[in-house]
Amino acid sequence: MRRASWILLGCVFVSAGCDRGWNLQGRVRTRAPSSEEALPVDGATVQVGCNDDVPLQAQSNAKGVVNLSRLGPIADDCTVEVSAPGLESQTFTVAELCTHRYGPDEVCGTLELDAVLAPPPVGE
Repeated sequence: MRRASWILLGCVFVSAGCDRGWNLQGRVRTRAPSSEEALPVDGATVQVGCNDDVPLQAQSNAKGVVNLSRLGPIADDCTVEVSAPGLESQTFTVAELCTHRYGPDEVCGTLELDAVLAPPPVGE
């Protein structure tokens, strides 16, 4: 019985490997008001939305780094919204962020995010 479980588990991993998905990786930064230096944004929300699907979310860490992965394809018109309290949000399409495609349909496999969120204009 135990051997059958391991064989079944191996089949799941092999089939998951064949049904590739996508991976979003990158960073969220902001510019300091008195300098051009880009500083990491801790706790920024990165949300991936496609049509009526429930959006997927991840938070950036203290270094501004964010990672989000999922099995299955992602359409080029899906959106990636980046937001953080006190900063203006940015929205990208998958087509804008895609750096690697695979398969006969050229499905996006890797999204590279480098978002620089600006403070709101003075007076808002």
